[in-house]
Amino acid sequence: MSTLVLGFEDRKSLDLDRSDTTIQASFEARWEAIRGKLLVTPFLAASGRDYELQGTEENRYGGRLQISVLRVPWLGENVVSIEGRLDHLDRVKPIEGASTDGSVMLLVGQRLPIGVQP
Repeated sequence: MSTLVLGFEDRKSLDLDRSDTTIQASFEARWEAIRGKLLVTPFLAASGRDYELQGTEENRYGGRLQISVLRVPWLGENVVSIEGRLDHLDRVKPIEGASTDGSVMLLVGQRLPIGVQP
């Protein structure tokens, strides 16, 4: 299963002959690497913003990778997942500069029966 999203916005100011433009894209996919046992979920996103009215321009890139082990016997047939995330922001105007941020997260899931009749 996968999802692709694309976006474009262009707002013009005719009085000033300037425009604010935003372009965005994201892609997410889910693959069962081993059916019922291993799930791999990558997510990629990018956006570019050029705001002539404010005199700013920036580009942002990000990614996330989640790997989940499903039905772990020593956890009552539940889930252990690790997720890594990385974001990069590149400022072009008015002041050039870049920053990168990242994280790693470990998740343990427990199934709870809600509204299930025995």
